Amino acid sequence: MSQPSVILATASYDHTIRFWEAETGRCYRTIQYPDSVCFSLSIEFVNSEL
Repeated sequence: MSQPSVILATASYDHTIRFWEAETGRCYRTIQYPDSVCFSLSIEFVNSEL
């Protein structure tokens, strides 16, 4: 599967961070943190990478 060109990220009280394909609205990837709730999400660019 190729990586989408535009990705949106969301953090949630359900202990997940989700990455979405902006064009289709499809969930591209989900990361679960069962021991904590995600209150916010910060994305940093380092050397042109996330």
